[in-house]
This record gives sequence, C-alpha cells and structure tokens, in this order.
Amino acid sequence: MQARINGMYMKAGQADACPAFVVLDADKGAWLYHGDTKEMICHAESAALTYSSVIPGLPVDLIFADGGVFTPSDPHFRWPTLSHSSRLPERLERYWPISLMAIVIIPMFFWVMVVHVIPAGARLSVAYVPDSVSHEMGEQTLRVLDEVWFSPSELSFDTRQQVTLQWRQVLLQLNMNPGFYQLDFRAADIGANAFALPDGRVIVTDDLIRLMEGYDDELTAILLHEIGHVQHQHGMQLVAQTTATSLLFVMMLGDLDGAADVLLGAGLGLSQNAFSRDMEREADAFALEKLHQLAISPMAFARAMRLLMESHGVDDTGAESQEILRYIGTHPGMQERIQMAEKAAALN
Repeated sequence: MQARINGMYMKAGQADACPAFVVLDADKGAWLYHGDTKEMICHAESAALTYSSVIPGLPVDLIFADGGVFTPSDPHFRWPTLSHSSRLPERLERYWPISLMAIVIIPMFFWVMVVHVIPAGARLSVAYVPDSVSHEMGEQTLRVLDEVWFSPSELSFDTRQQVTLQWRQVLLQLNMNPGFYQLDFRAADIGANAFALPDGRVIVTDDLIRLMEGYDDELTAILLHEIGHVQHQHGMQLVAQTTATSLLFVMMLGDLDGAADVLLGAGLGLSQNAFSRDMEREADAFALEKLHQLAISPMAFARAMRLLMESHGVDDTGAESQEILRYIGTHPGMQERIQMAEKAAALN
C-alpha cells in the first residue's frame, strides 16, 4: 500500500529547502518528488532509509543515503517503516504512569550509585592503581594547595628537625617505611591543621606544631590519623569517587564534551573535597590501634581532639564557631571521637 506525505526537502550540504512529497511503499521504498514540478528527485529502498529521533510534538525526518533530508509537514506523522524500538521513548513519554515511575526511579538510581555502588567500586579499584598515579596525584594536589592556601613554614629549623625526628622514630617503632611517609611543614591562615596526600606525604601547619608544643603523644596521635588515610588509600578513593560521580552525571545529562575535563581535573578534587566521615572514622581507628602498639594511651588522641576543639573555637558541648575550618567541620563530631578514644583507653 502506497501513501503520499507532503513536506520540505533539503539537499545534502545545502541550506535551501524546497516543497516536496514522498510516495512511500513499505515493501519497495520511497519515491521523492518535487512539490511544484512533480518531477521525481530520487528513489530509495527501505533498507537505505534512516530517520531522525522520535520526539513528541516534532516531525520525524526521512534521511536519504546521500544525506538529503525530507521533513513532513505534519509534526505528528510517524513513518510506518519506523522500528518499534525507535518509537518506544515517545510511547513511554506519553504513558504517564511510566513517566511518574521515572521521576521516582531516576533519583533512586542516582542515590544508590553515589552512596553505595561508586564508593564500593572505588574501594576495590584503588588497590590496582599504580604507585606512579598516586605520586602524580599527590604532587598535583600539593601544587594547588601551595598556590591557594600555603606559604613556606615559618618554624625554626630546630623545631622542624625535632618534629621530623619524633615522626621517624614513631615510624621505625611501627616498622613503617620512613622514606615513604614524608612530613612537610607549611604556614597557612587556616589554623591548626594536617593533610594526608595519596603519595604518603603528610602536611602539617605551623599552627598545629605550635599548638602541640609539649604534647608529643598528642601530635603523634594526629599524625597517625593522617597516616591512616594513606594506609587505607582514602585520597585515591576520593578521587575515584569524585571522577565516577562526575562522569555519571555527565553521561546522564548528556554533556559528553565535558568528560575529558572531568578526568583531567580529577586530581584537583583532593584540594576541594573532604574525606567522608566513614573514612575519618577508619583513620581514627588506625591511629588508636597504632597508639596501642606504641604503648601510648588512647587518651592522647582524646586530648589532641580537645586541643583542636579549643583552637578552632569549639566549646565542650561540641558547638562550632562560625570560623571553624576543614579539620573540625568535615570530621565526625568531636565528642564522638573523644568518646571513642576514651572507650579504647578503658579497654586497655
């Protein structure tokens, strides 16, 4: 059975369109005619024809093998030779229960992926990341931090040497490689703080060293917490999660051109994102375990938390001041951390 469809035809590579009509035969293909002269422009077998996407309210173009495009005048006309799969999105959109389900299912899908699937995948995948990648991530992140937050340390050489010696002695006692865990000092207007980078580098601010003067065990507890981040590869997990989550949104929202930018900027995410609270708890547990091996009471960890609370303007109830910064704000509640240390001390 043949059908005539009126519309406009645009030749391949040209912007001008002319009136035209198509005589369609499902078995023999389509004949294209000029709308004014009635002269045949071309004939194409059904197998050689392709169609534009089916979008409700818009016409579906008939595309010839040479790139010419015929657009029906009736925006609701659908070619009988269209496959069922190509019509499925339109049918689903018109069927409101399906649309309503999509409104519920899509956010749930994002939530499951971001909260459960991506973090689990990140934990499994980082074990296979080459050391060279971790090293490059650490170098890249430190360059950004030095540009944005940090300046050279103002501590005396003797102070830095003393802290470094204490750091190396702790590592040797724990049979950990002092050459891998590098301690760097920086001046910064962010208060007492410490950062762990994926390559084993730990950054401490001058204010933290001044705050912990005379509190060697407390400083050790904080540094062990940062080593815990490195041991559990939290930095690389964070990069993997940030990258995978960004790519998920890119793919779902269709901005594939931005995928390369997401991958190239993944390392910078460490300078802008905090570890999750679960990661912080894991690093706390690592610190408490190592303090036990060093025969240092877990109460040193609790005292370190209280010193940090005081320096960042947090009262005994755990209420935070407006100026509280990264080390306090992105970690689990300080009272929770103190209670965990006190519980560990009671068990020793």
